[in-house]
Amino acid sequence: MRSLKYILSAAVLALPLTFISPAHASSVQSVQQQISIYIQQGDYDAAIAAAEAFEPDHPNHASRVEFVRGMVAKAQGRNADAAGSFRKVLATQPDLVPARQQLAHVLFLDQDLEAARHHFDVLQSTTNDPRLRQLYTSYSRAIDAQRPWALTGYVTLAPSTNINKGSGNQTATLFGNSGWQIPKSQQAKTGLGVAAGSHGSYTHKLDDGMSLVFGGGVDGRFYSDHDNDVMRLNASLKPTFTNDVARVSIGPYVAASFSGYDHSLTQYGIDADVSVKLDQGLLFSGSVAALLQNFENNNRDGEKYSFDASLTKTLTPTTVVGLTSNYTIENAKRIDYDHKDWTAGLNFGQEWRGGFISRADVSVGQHIYDGVLGGKTENREDMVYGAGLQLSNRNFSAMGFMPVLNYNFTRQKSNDEYVDFDSHDFAITLSRAF
Repeated sequence: MRSLKYILSAAVLALPLTFISPAHASSVQSVQQQISIYIQQGDYDAAIAAAEAFEPDHPNHASRVEFVRGMVAKAQGRNADAAGSFRKVLATQPDLVPARQQLAHVLFLDQDLEAARHHFDVLQSTTNDPRLRQLYTSYSRAIDAQRPWALTGYVTLAPSTNINKGSGNQTATLFGNSGWQIPKSQQAKTGLGVAAGSHGSYTHKLDDGMSLVFGGGVDGRFYSDHDNDVMRLNASLKPTFTNDVARVSIGPYVAASFSGYDHSLTQYGIDADVSVKLDQGLLFSGSVAALLQNFENNNRDGEKYSFDASLTKTLTPTTVVGLTSNYTIENAKRIDYDHKDWTAGLNFGQEWRGGFISRADVSVGQHIYDGVLGGKTENREDMVYGAGLQLSNRNFSAMGFMPVLNYNFTRQKSNDEYVDFDSHDFAITLSRAF
């Protein structure tokens, strides 16, 4: 595999060219060639001094110098320092491809493979150069071969205005009469929780393009009074086929859920996933699951079928838009628990100057129940509206993690007052600083 360092060596300081007008290109090219020679000769102080002396009043002077500092650190084998420099450049010039190329490569050299894979995937999805696209893909394959194990985790501080998604009403209509008191335990409750979880997988290669993927995870949300604590465990085993265009996997899946430390639900069945690169920067992902469900409340035992699809377009290295959809069918012993749900959503992600990273999403959905609950005169129908926002900044990170601020709003409007609710959920999560 050809080295990214080698490919960029002919224009190792291509970054400054993106900061100037064509009229100044020749003078900048001369300076960058001289700096490149200094770095190749090991005269690192001279390389930095030349960068600092060139056009000190230029608005992007600091980024130019930081890029050279990153190249010097990389040449000296200080890959972590180099990554820090290239991240600083991207914080001010997030669409700068040479800085992202160098960041991806030093992360790869430093064996920060998850972060390296992230940036190589971004580069691969936005380049028009087939030679570079193949190079980025080669790096991604090398990363996959080097890390059969994958493990992620998260911890979130999660205040909410409605931790139990309880009713926003105090009374409801039953048997045609209004004014029935909704129990306090089923009304909205404000609280502060902690969400935490971990997910891992192991990939055992069978043949070219074929592998077995063992996966599992645990997620939990815990509150001070423990009344609304929930935990979920899951595991899967999926034969998987992968090539340059598609990834397809299908296999058995099992999950167990707990509410207040008491077992509440077991699910098991077949789960399938697919992702296909349709065009440059356009990715389709989908999943299908067919599960049997055993609840502690036996009346809800039955089957669940779910279909998910998403279409994501990477417009630039810093701009991503996506469409999502879901359709779910649940059949239970009692018909009044049978329901069909659908959801459609739109999301937009952007990395801004100054290191800010944002993601916004909106969604709408519906729950339609087949039976009529006791005391009601019509089938339950819910409309669900959602909106969310995530904010983070490249400049605020420690030990490879940065805080991400999350806000989500949910409104469920139903013809059953018992399940009408609004919820404002906030979260502060530590996330990998890719």
